[in-house]
Amino acid sequence: MDDDLKVGGSLLSLEGARENPVVGYERSPEAAPIIEPASISRAQVLDAVFLSKLWYIHIEAKMLCHVVRRWSTATHTFVCSWGEFTPTLDDVANISRLPVCGDRSPFDIAPTPKEVDKLAVLRRGAPTSLSTSLQFSNWIQYFGDANRREHCRLAAFIALKLGRFVLCDFSHDCLHEHVFSLALAIARGDTIPLAPMFLGHLYRLLNQTQLLEKSTSGTMGMETLLNSGFLQVFLWELLKGLDVHSLPHSHAMKLADWGKGSYMLESIPLVCRWFKRMQRKGQNFLKLLDKVENFVFRPYGTSAETFTFVPFYADVSDTVEVLVAMSQGGQFRKYALLNVTPIPLPTLGDSRLEIYVPYAPHQVRQQFGLD
Repeated sequence: MDDDLKVGGSLLSLEGARENPVVGYERSPEAAPIIEPASISRAQVLDAVFLSKLWYIHIEAKMLCHVVRRWSTATHTFVCSWGEFTPTLDDVANISRLPVCGDRSPFDIAPTPKEVDKLAVLRRGAPTSLSTSLQFSNWIQYFGDANRREHCRLAAFIALKLGRFVLCDFSHDCLHEHVFSLALAIARGDTIPLAPMFLGHLYRLLNQTQLLEKSTSGTMGMETLLNSGFLQVFLWELLKGLDVHSLPHSHAMKLADWGKGSYMLESIPLVCRWFKRMQRKGQNFLKLLDKVENFVFRPYGTSAETFTFVPFYADVSDTVEVLVAMSQGGQFRKYALLNVTPIPLPTLGDSRLEIYVPYAPHQVRQQFGLD
């Protein structure tokens, strides 16, 4: 681990969290660094936090609208003439770099005595009116001010990231209280299974967005109601017929390095190659969707460059053997098992309570080399 991380060196600032996860952002002015980032590494979200400061994905809204209209709310898959495909845990782990497994249930987090006061501060939000206390802009201005010496700045920072990039809701302007207990647990170093939570939440938002797209015209639903950046990268990774070119590793490294003491990974995640990319206009992507030969079902790890990825499978003689343990041991065998098992995905419902969303990998067997 970087020495700065061991002693609580600078990582990212709250000011750097103003990006819009849907349409990208411009870099923000410098603000005071968040301290004690080592716990973020222990909680296995350091890569995800690193990516959130860079998240600049150009959204092809028209394309996404047509894809979302193929979403089946019954099977949680996109339906094409040749079969079905869907985002899986493999996609979430590699695109968003969220932990697949954890050591703490997201629905059974009790604050420690020291965290009770922090939780009250987070719930109160910025000292503005009740209607604006949890708005992102007020939250950043208040908790990003190092002169206040708030004792929960790290938890506030993590809550902002969770509310913006993981459990983003149909209101992109405000934080929701359901992220606060998760943020406190991550701040103390607990690992939360955020990947299945994100995927279940994405399925729910796709259900609602698909119904909205059927009843309205235009791209409003895709541009404002859904974490479209993840879905855009997912399609770019799977559809080899699209005329969009990823960044070479050297260019992606330059884009990722902000300098001025900002934390920089030794090797950047694979998703960085899609930052600030744009596909050629006028492509017949509907025709591409209906030809199975245009799909690359296991795109991660196929690059010869030195981007990092989360290996779910072992490559054997140019084929992918499902459920084979990697040299790292049982962790990736567990990932592979979870990826192909039709177990419910735990996430948060409209009432902010625990719900389970169906996960149906058997509907997309081709994505796992099983059909």
